[in-house]
Amino acid sequence: MKIMVAFMGTLAGLAPVTAGAADAGKVDKSGVVVWIFLGLCALIVAAQVIPPLLRRLGLSRGKGKPGRDGKP
Repeated sequence: MKIMVAFMGTLAGLAPVTAGAADAGKVDKSGVVVWIFLGLCALIVAAQVIPPLLRRLGLSRGKGKPGRDGKP
């Protein structure tokens, strides 16, 4: 019983701390230029990731064609 009372006292002591932390929300004041920049960064990352992914899956065009020296 003493453990339960101590636990409830601890929770009651922490309640104001968590309520104060929840009240201090972050306001996003990013402009359109920031979002365009982040979109450009995402396009660059996608352009770097897609070709190796297609090669891994075997979807590239030159897969079965022989090279210039006649070897596959």
